Amino acid sequence: MSRLILSCLLLALVDACARTAHPSNDVTKPVGDPTKTTTPETCTSTTTTTTTTTKAPWTQDLVVLRDPTAFVRTSEALFTRKGGALIYRNHIIAKMKEEQKDAFRELYCRKGEQVCFCDEAKKCGKVTLKSTFNSFRIRVDCKEKGKCSVNAYDKEPNAKSFERVANNVHYISCEKCATEVKLDTALPPEPCFRELQDLRKLTPVGFCLANPPDVVNTLQLDYNLPYLYDYQEKTVTSCRYADVEVFYYRRGAPDSSPLTVAVEDGCVGTIDGNFYKAEGRYHIRHYCDKKGTCTLLAENGKITALKDGKTYTKENQKVGDKTKPKSDTDAYLRDINSVTYDDPTKTKKPCNTPETETCTSTTTTTTTTTTTTTTTKAPWTQDLVVLRDPTAFVRTSEALITKKGGALIYRNHIIVKMKEEQQKNYKILNCQKGEQVCFCDEAKKCGKVTLKSKLNSFRIRVDCEEKGKCSVNAYDQEPNAKTYERIAYNIHYISCEKCATEVKLDTNPPPELCLPALQSLQKSTPVGFCLANPPDVVNTLQIDAELPYLYDYQQQFVSSCRYSNAEVFYFKKHGQCTLLAEDGKITALQGGKTYTKEKQKVGEDYKPYDTDVYLRDIISVTSGNCPPKKCV
Repeated sequence: MSRLILSCLLLALVDACARTAHPSNDVTKPVGDPTKTTTPETCTSTTTTTTTTTKAPWTQDLVVLRDPTAFVRTSEALFTRKGGALIYRNHIIAKMKEEQKDAFRELYCRKGEQVCFCDEAKKCGKVTLKSTFNSFRIRVDCKEKGKCSVNAYDKEPNAKSFERVANNVHYISCEKCATEVKLDTALPPEPCFRELQDLRKLTPVGFCLANPPDVVNTLQLDYNLPYLYDYQEKTVTSCRYADVEVFYYRRGAPDSSPLTVAVEDGCVGTIDGNFYKAEGRYHIRHYCDKKGTCTLLAENGKITALKDGKTYTKENQKVGDKTKPKSDTDAYLRDINSVTYDDPTKTKKPCNTPETETCTSTTTTTTTTTTTTTTTKAPWTQDLVVLRDPTAFVRTSEALITKKGGALIYRNHIIVKMKEEQQKNYKILNCQKGEQVCFCDEAKKCGKVTLKSKLNSFRIRVDCEEKGKCSVNAYDQEPNAKTYERIAYNIHYISCEKCATEVKLDTNPPPELCLPALQSLQKSTPVGFCLANPPDVVNTLQIDAELPYLYDYQQQFVSSCRYSNAEVFYFKKHGQCTLLAEDGKITALQGGKTYTKEKQKVGEDYKPYDTDVYLRDIISVTSGNCPPKKCV
């Protein structure tokens, strides 16, 4: 690796070309006495038998996935045990009946997720929903008595009617299809409540910002609950864990109370440690008063305190046809921080009050003789997309993110093969000063982070819970801190300022490299902010966009302009200045003179920068052929 230095400016690069100064009826005949003469007698008898068969009404099992990787949200009573559904660890089986025909049932996927429908044979198809809240409907449709099917419907914003999007639905999931998730028929764990700090020690499922900024309230919801998060507020983010989802609320506008979650039944917990039995459907709102103090409160339904029997009801929250203001502390239960499943089959504890100190399950140990078959599992790998689009450019000088390091280079992004063998090794990247970094998971659920590090840099690392079970996570470090803080989990896309959802990935190969003249670059349109003619410039440096470079020393004497195929750095005068290279190995194409790290050091110290062991007067660095051809 070589570094370009201007005083305390350092620009790190990996492998480059540097340029200095560039029933059929049974009929039986009667038998008579053969010795007698008789008059023939005809006797005809007709018997009609009618059999009436009563056909059983049509029914069908509908599997709705609740696995955290394919979670379907709904607050419909049909999908509860009380509504006749069978509840398993990661899915619900709802009994669909002919008598339910023509009634819509509403379900949701998280914003940005596709819904997957499968038939009985698990032939599946994904649908991108058009509805405002990423919701869809299912309905039992019958052509005639006993001949019905479950079909799915979507509705465009402002449309008057629903459009059928899937027929003969037997499985419903979000983002992943039922073919991608193994159904776990174990019973769900007994509800319990973990402290938030303990939850954060666990590995989340899918993308999660570990410490979202400016959080004023949190809410835990367990997966056994039929809940519906259908109000996608900019002030709310969430993290999914194995058994619960945690919602993080930032401060909302003064005197606002947006709907956030709709829930059916459950055991509601509050910040003071009390619990309440909830009945029916109710909504949890995030209410912020005029002074900016915020709380989570419950509206509608019937909620009764286990401790003193105080009851909150929809009727008590209204005066005539009008709803009482959310500031009425007597009408609404507030300071909610958890809702867990109230299992009516359990009678040991009222409302199955969650344990606030421990969250454990009983394990029975048995001794068995087993034959073990060892299967060699393939090592974990994952593609990581690093954006190099000029509007979302990520800087790094890590060799892993180069063609030589095995990366695939495309026009505006790089695909890096992350491997299990890389675990616990930090890779450093950075965004331009003032830019946020955006991390997205595989489903492109994204979150932005304002970095705390001095140089606006961050680290990524492969972390493994066990062999074959790994993820790419991101870390930040506050100035003077001794350790790194994990800021994002399960990362598949990295970009600066813009998220991967805002940039179309161009899978064309990068253009043939050439070195544009500075004047022609300055005549083209830059990407983002650019001072066309920054004052007091004494040196310029062109770096092409395909190079893995890291500009992590943000000096007051340097500004830059990004173009479609290059970035130009402008260096202000502060004394006698030149751009020189330190470290690495740089060899002149003419004459073969070589500059190396070894020649630049005496023991552990570097030689003065005014000596001839450093390549100086650098004006460009390009990748590819060296020397590069001139751009036409």
